[in-house]
Amino acid sequence: MAPVRTAGAVATLLSIAIVSYFLCKTTQHKSPRKMKLQRRRTGLVAAVGNTPLIRINSLSDATGCEILGKAEFLNPGGSVKDRVAVKIIEELQLAKLIDKAMSFRCIGVGKVSDFMSATGHLHEKYLGRSNMELNYIFVDIYLSALIAAKMSDSMSTTGCFPVKSWGKSNTLYGILLRNSMSSLQFPICLRLLVVIGMRRFLVRRKAKLGDFLHVALESGALAEGGVVTEGSAGSTAISLATVAPAYGCRCHVVIPDDAALEKAQILEALGATVERVRPVSITHRDHFVNIARRRALEASELTSTTRKKSQIDANDSSQINGHSISEEKQNMQFSSECKGGFFADQFENLANFRSHYEGTGPEILEQTGGKLDAFIAAAGTGGTVAGVSQYLKDQNSNIKCFLIDPPGSGLYNKVTRGVMYTREEAEGRRLKNPFDTITEGIGINRLTENFKMAKLDGAFRGTDMEAVEMSRFIPLQSTTHYSIFSSCKDVNMQINVFGTYLLKNDGLFIGSSSAMNCVGAVRVAKALGPGHTIVTILCDSGMRHLSKFHNDEYLSEHGLTPSATGLEFLHS
Repeated sequence: MAPVRTAGAVATLLSIAIVSYFLCKTTQHKSPRKMKLQRRRTGLVAAVGNTPLIRINSLSDATGCEILGKAEFLNPGGSVKDRVAVKIIEELQLAKLIDKAMSFRCIGVGKVSDFMSATGHLHEKYLGRSNMELNYIFVDIYLSALIAAKMSDSMSTTGCFPVKSWGKSNTLYGILLRNSMSSLQFPICLRLLVVIGMRRFLVRRKAKLGDFLHVALESGALAEGGVVTEGSAGSTAISLATVAPAYGCRCHVVIPDDAALEKAQILEALGATVERVRPVSITHRDHFVNIARRRALEASELTSTTRKKSQIDANDSSQINGHSISEEKQNMQFSSECKGGFFADQFENLANFRSHYEGTGPEILEQTGGKLDAFIAAAGTGGTVAGVSQYLKDQNSNIKCFLIDPPGSGLYNKVTRGVMYTREEAEGRRLKNPFDTITEGIGINRLTENFKMAKLDGAFRGTDMEAVEMSRFIPLQSTTHYSIFSSCKDVNMQINVFGTYLLKNDGLFIGSSSAMNCVGAVRVAKALGPGHTIVTILCDSGMRHLSKFHNDEYLSEHGLTPSATGLEFLHS
């Protein structure tokens, strides 16, 4: 009996060991990114991201495809833009934390030929023979290290790639820069090196790198007590207002006065300062985005003025360098305690793109287990569709990525024809605004820095009526929904439809851009055929769209009353 009991005990212990091993492997495989986020973020912002990927049953059953929606409306600020807000503020505060005395130190120099040998020639595609003698510098930043290329007039290539890792959190990166490149192409810490390189500080002077970074960071960085400004009629403003206090910052938002009333009310309830202005062309100095940019400059100037005032005699405090402080500055909404301002610039700031390349994209791939055939989303700033599409394509080039574009937007033409608009159609030159659409936050007629990063295989058009019907549709007890798609030809009656459909079929109370994304998902399902897995973004809920998109009286006045009894509303 003893041998039997011993054998049983051994078998039990072996089983426990095997199970423990696989559990540990699973934990190690799945949790590093989450653990990293937990270490870096605490409080409210720790809840941003890692949203569930849900199966949209009605659309999946009707199309024969697995249609999945990333439930971004479950972020604490209620939308996908929480990711962008967190990324923008974190990068700004990271820049402010860089100190010449603590953060940077030179730990070695050498020639590119040595660098090539050390890295196994991994960077040859970035470097031409003419640059073989280019100097580089090793720079240590906190727990990570960077290699900053020393600038020369002959340098004409660029790249950023991992070289090696050592220890728990130290990674060495190689950065090769060129004088003409845009600083927007790199994260904030790398961007500073680009700025330094463009000014050729490293070849003109022999001072420490930290000294130059300190100079570069003196203006524009965000500190606690600072103000983040943004011109936004959509969810980005709400997300900034939500997360800014968690970083010790305030939020000032400029919005057009025709934006949904509830959005302004939410912003004010969150403690943001809301400035409503008349809608004008983006080329006009008083466009809400341009005003937001000015407000950030005013906040920074006020901080500088206050600092100077504290350094001069009280009797002369009303004048600085012989000039009186302007009445406009004195009457500004920023108090003397303001610690500077920074314009979030969601359209051009590539922190937007990076938030999705580093967050949303990896989450989607992990949640689908890599079994993903297509991704589709609409674009406003372009950050979501660009970040997710580029990440997915980088991991698997066979994944198809598409754009769904609302009425009046030029992005569909850009993707499908390579030409966005004629000279007469460019923003600021039109005789009338073509954006007579119920959707908010998507569609644009200019090419943003964020959208330029997108890797797309094609584009589809969507309409207002489709989205409305999608959000509210009352289903037929039939399996023929999908076969009826092509009967509706009215372009202005299609976005509305999808919002109804999802509310009645799936309990999804979504906003206009989410409904448009679902229109796109069904378009892709129809194009690819049954048996494919398609992912889209459920950007926000319908709670922010009560005065327009979910207002029956408003819809009736605009001829958008939903009436479909199947998915026949989807224009083929």
